[in-house]
Amino acid sequence: MAIDLSSINKEKKKSTSVEPESDTAKKDFLNTDISLFGNSFNDKKKEKFFSEFHLLLSSGVDLRTAFDIFTSQITNKKELEVYKEIEHKTVKSGVKLWQALQQSEKFSEYEFYSVRLGEESGKLKEVFQELSEYFNRRIKQQRQFIGAISAPAMVFVAAVGVLGFMLNYVVPVFADMYKKMGGELPKITRVIITLADIVKKYGLLTFVLIAGVSVFFYTSRKKIWFRKTTSSLVLKIPVLGNLILKMYLARFCSSMNMLLMAYTPLEKALLLVKSMVGFYPLEIALDDMRKSVIDGRGFYQGMSKFSLFPHQMLALSKIGEKVNQLGPVFGKLSKQYNDEVDKQSETVGKMVEPLLILFIGTIVGFIIVAMYLPMFKMNTLIKH
Repeated sequence: MAIDLSSINKEKKKSTSVEPESDTAKKDFLNTDISLFGNSFNDKKKEKFFSEFHLLLSSGVDLRTAFDIFTSQITNKKELEVYKEIEHKTVKSGVKLWQALQQSEKFSEYEFYSVRLGEESGKLKEVFQELSEYFNRRIKQQRQFIGAISAPAMVFVAAVGVLGFMLNYVVPVFADMYKKMGGELPKITRVIITLADIVKKYGLLTFVLIAGVSVFFYTSRKKIWFRKTTSSLVLKIPVLGNLILKMYLARFCSSMNMLLMAYTPLEKALLLVKSMVGFYPLEIALDDMRKSVIDGRGFYQGMSKFSLFPHQMLALSKIGEKVNQLGPVFGKLSKQYNDEVDKQSETVGKMVEPLLILFIGTIVGFIIVAMYLPMFKMNTLIKH
């Protein structure tokens, strides 16, 4: 069963009256469609939605019954309104489920295009399962990250509080006493006090500048130059860059597996995956690979031009293309990369925590020495 993508392009043009450049820009971070800027649908809620619908549809119930069962357990009023609106459009108004998800503006392109794939290929249950596992992995990675930074963050907050108190109340007293007794504050203490004065004097300006830069980044995030620059920088980050690339490669392999196993023509599969993957360097590669397929040069030849793809993926893709088994090949690669992302995320989390504690501990130690050194020297002055 081949999926006709001609209607996708038509509907996409109708739904967005903006220039083509913004079509490629409407993506989710590190694809980061995590609930930001007031979006009440976080990863946990999405995981629950896709997981329970997979379970209900696998049990043989229809979509209407699945919505009735699922919404009966939602207690949050705003969340319930969103699901009821999706249910009304899908069950009563005849709108496709993927369109209702898109119109709700609570789901990313990757999510509602995946659901469209499931509806048109007759594999909606499998798509729900894939999305459920995807969000389950994201939640696990977020918990690992939060666990890694929570202890250093608490140490840092406590250190800032102590530093602020001592700079404002303790050190000025000792400074005045030093001046009266003809002493001089240690150099390390003078450096800390100078830095504190600079923060007090230019603190508001610094805050305004940071806010301005943040707004600039947010408003520019959909522009091609910004996506190209940030993605290039991300890939150069040691360890983390490789982890992020594997996350997107896992998404690419999973999407290709679903499409090809639904007998979607390769050229059309690459077109749809390009709109789903959400990572600029990979989008450029997919566009070139699609042209290679159209020109008759083949999938592997187009893929081999890009260093994004690991040697193993290239070798397996070459074999899969020859024996017409690209779908199963991408299925195995998807599982492998997802497993690697899970393991590397856990390893990075374990590495980050001690490094952060060491870094913050060094800063805190430096500050404590700077603050207490005058007290020790004060005893010397008093004795003399």
